Amino acid sequence: MAAAVTDLGGLDVLINNAGIGAQGTVEDNTDDEWHRVLDVNVVGMVRTARAALPHLRESAHAAIVNTCSIAATAGLPQRALYSATKGAVLSLTLAMAADHLREGVRVNCVNPGTADTPGSAASSTPPPTRPPNGPPWRPASPPAGSSRRTRSQAPSPTGEPAVRRHHRHRARRGRRHAGTATAAGGPVSTLGRGTLGTATLGNSGVEVSALSFGAAGIGNLFTAVSDEQAYETVDAAWSGGIRYFDTAPHYGIGLSERRLGTALRDRPRAEYTLSTKVGRLLEPTGADAGGDDLADGFAVPATHRRVWDFSAEGVRRGIEASLERLGLDRVDIVYLHDPDDHAEQAFHEGYPALERLRSEGVVGAIGAGMNQAEMLTRFVRDTDVDVVLCAGRYTLLDHDALTELLPAAQERGTSVVIGGAFNSGLLADPRPAATYNYATAPAELLDRALRLKEIAERHGTTLRAAALAFPAAHPAVASVLAGARSAHEVRDCVEQFTTQVPEDFWRELREAKLLPEDAPVPVPPQDPS
Repeated sequence: MAAAVTDLGGLDVLINNAGIGAQGTVEDNTDDEWHRVLDVNVVGMVRTARAALPHLRESAHAAIVNTCSIAATAGLPQRALYSATKGAVLSLTLAMAADHLREGVRVNCVNPGTADTPGSAASSTPPPTRPPNGPPWRPASPPAGSSRRTRSQAPSPTGEPAVRRHHRHRARRGRRHAGTATAAGGPVSTLGRGTLGTATLGNSGVEVSALSFGAAGIGNLFTAVSDEQAYETVDAAWSGGIRYFDTAPHYGIGLSERRLGTALRDRPRAEYTLSTKVGRLLEPTGADAGGDDLADGFAVPATHRRVWDFSAEGVRRGIEASLERLGLDRVDIVYLHDPDDHAEQAFHEGYPALERLRSEGVVGAIGAGMNQAEMLTRFVRDTDVDVVLCAGRYTLLDHDALTELLPAAQERGTSVVIGGAFNSGLLADPRPAATYNYATAPAELLDRALRLKEIAERHGTTLRAAALAFPAAHPAVASVLAGARSAHEVRDCVEQFTTQVPEDFWRELREAKLLPEDAPVPVPPQDPS
């Protein structure tokens, strides 16, 4: 080790790859054989890691990758000794990851499977032909409709993937956004039969409808909404084919979650996808506190205060509290919510906690949701999130996400949900009192929005339809999240989303320099004849 460090000028990554095989049941291998294989496969990794750690602590990019095996979890017959050592490697990796995370050393393992090769075929003792959990491994796609994760790795609590996934999005399943070309094929969706089509988030198996429902409005965003109006809004979303619903404790200090849970409780649970967020715990302020929550944007009594907490314990407490408010037994997606000023805790504590919950099957997909693109790009590049929710940074007025976030997501196979397609109102109804990013729109942006509206109307469409179609056209985008506070608003969103925007509209925006040249735009459907 010392010689390698001297020759290389330092050490950044240790690949712990030494290992030997063993065949037979627990009765077939002698004690000496057990000691020999354990000494190489487990103790050998310990010795190597022990020698490497002093040098790795000096690196800004330190990592240890232990070679494990599918035998650690698959229960291969005639492999008792080998499986035992690889199970030990898996547990060793998890313990090392917890021990050395705060030192800046990431520890992960890879779990390769067995494969039929000429060498194994010629072996005097061939590998088992049918392990208890299926046939010998061959490169193949996961079963249609499977929601089980297909990582060839052990769960990682380190905030980094064990093996970075360079997959692409699965085919957009029946995505029928009018005015856009759709990818053919793909497994049959397990969501309810809506009219909007679905996409799968990264490699998670979690499906979302192409248009999704943001529940901040029914949490009394800016103005109060009655319970009845909130339930009618969710009912209209369901009737319109929306099957992905997003909420958060922040929205109305829990009111949005309670209302959304009530509205969805009688719906078939397998037919919709639900996301909530962590990072803000709600603590009671006391019965006599009085006041309202309008300082944070919600017309509700200030019965609770928000406490920032992206720790592992905070993540678990947040999910448990959300499930109680929702009145449901699970959520499908959990986002780290607005960790702008809490980056280190979010990356080093909150994200690993979510990754652990995903590996345990508590949640199906994990990610981060923010109003900026820069930190979301870091999540995409440096972690194993399935999805990021980017609000307001990829719209007809703001193209910030196009610079790095969307290309990185497309390269990594990470899905993007775009929120704030109307920039909080300006692109829905541009007028002097309109809001942009939850504040009064600047005159320059109002003028630009009015120009966009004029061009849209001249081409026989609406600005609202164009605002929803634009982000949906990017291949990294799985869903466009639209907030609504009434049944009328939801029905209008569905109508606009399924309206074909003329190709000449996009051409004129490019010519007028209102869209970047590299921004994807919807492709008209091809005439089947």
